[in-house]
Amino acid sequence: MMKFWVVTVKVMKRTRSKKEEDSNSEESALSSDDEDDIPLSQTTDLLGRRKNYKWHLKEPMQSVRTQRCNIVVHLPGTRQPFTNRRTPTDTFLCFLTETMLDEIVKCSNLEIARVTENFERDRDATDTNIVEMKAAIGLLLMAGVLKSSHCNTDELWGKHGPDIFRCTMSQRRFLFLMRCIRFNNKMDRVERRKFDKLAPIRLIFEQFNANCQKVFTVSEYTTIDEQLWAFRGRCGFRQYMKSKPARYGIKVNTLADSRPFYVKNMEIYCGQQPQGPFHVSNSPPDIVKRLVEPIKNTKRNVTFDNWFTGIPLVRYLLIECKLTSVGTLRKNKTEIPPSFVQTKKKEEYTSQFVFSKSGVTLVSYVPKKGELVLLVSTMHDRK
Repeated sequence: MMKFWVVTVKVMKRTRSKKEEDSNSEESALSSDDEDDIPLSQTTDLLGRRKNYKWHLKEPMQSVRTQRCNIVVHLPGTRQPFTNRRTPTDTFLCFLTETMLDEIVKCSNLEIARVTENFERDRDATDTNIVEMKAAIGLLLMAGVLKSSHCNTDELWGKHGPDIFRCTMSQRRFLFLMRCIRFNNKMDRVERRKFDKLAPIRLIFEQFNANCQKVFTVSEYTTIDEQLWAFRGRCGFRQYMKSKPARYGIKVNTLADSRPFYVKNMEIYCGQQPQGPFHVSNSPPDIVKRLVEPIKNTKRNVTFDNWFTGIPLVRYLLIECKLTSVGTLRKNKTEIPPSFVQTKKKEEYTSQFVFSKSGVTLVSYVPKKGELVLLVSTMHDRK
């Protein structure tokens, strides 16, 4: 037994000394590479523009194991008890439930009763029901599937249009339902609008958003971005975005799965809300923090563009939310070393790397002479 312990101690000492030699050789190699990559003085390169953030030229210690922050806890896929849905109707009711449809029918009938006096015949303004409402929403979905959402209803219900539209309901009845459909009680909307700009659709939208979170678990790669729902009607927070195809509409910040493009969480941008329960900050970091709540502590990765990205944000996601992140960075961030935003004397297709102790990797890449792309990542810690 004594011999066994002596042999074990000798082996451990040899292994330790070998590791120290390898690490020393690694450090010398890294230091020489770093000096070639960044020719300026080390003090200038390792500090942010306002000396408020310290970077390191050396990579973190090599490890053959997968990083703890990249081990996914919950596997992607449909959640229980929604895995047994077999028909399209059952799947549809996962997101737009019977309770929600009942509320829509109830509010729509209130609007129909209000406009009935404008029609000579009672049959032209009869109340709707849940079956007819499902049919109307189904026709809207079918128009989207057929990529006919921008077509005139005369074309859809015309002689050469799809038969399903004419067989489901008349064109006149469909237009009447689209005119009278409501998602809340219009009688008390004025009071609710005093502290919520989204009062006309708040209840149904939040229930739909909650159902999106309950039904499906996203994969390990997610994306946060803004999209524009095309709309040119009267709306106090309608946006104009030149880069979007629709240009005019309602801006929605979305957390989606990068693979099947499934929407996990949404937040409609309403501008500055009045003081009350819906008054929240619209700064990009606060928007990201609210959107990632459904995937918090699940070890997933979030990708976003430079409008959202910031060094304090990616550190918060890594430390507090256990989420890695990847995103492009704007040049005006004070945490960036001055040499990283300089484009002079930098050749095409060259890169510079720096690392922080908190797990943040910063890359400066030159895709073209005189141009620069900054990328920050807490998912990657190697060159």
